[in-house]
Amino acid sequence: ISGGSIANLYTYTQRYHPNPTLRRPLIDYDASLLFCPALLAGTMFGGLFSVMFPPWLVVICLVVLLGYSGKRTVKKGIAKWNAESAKQK
Repeated sequence: ISGGSIANLYTYTQRYHPNPTLRRPLIDYDASLLFCPALLAGTMFGGLFSVMFPPWLVVICLVVLLGYSGKRTVKKGIAKWNAESAKQK
């Protein structure tokens, strides 16, 4: 898995923006740096809470979080689909 991830990272670091006038990488490194602290904090708190709370409570919290995230994703996808459908008409 690690080797595949490293190969994939190398592949994407060699790609550039589709617009030839813009000579910038395809990966937005500023966005990845923005997400890094939140990701690390979530990992630390998740590890701490998984030790502090019983397994059934951890599972319930994860299901609620995944359900909320899934609901937001579906709503956003439907909104984008409707916007694209309106553009095509």
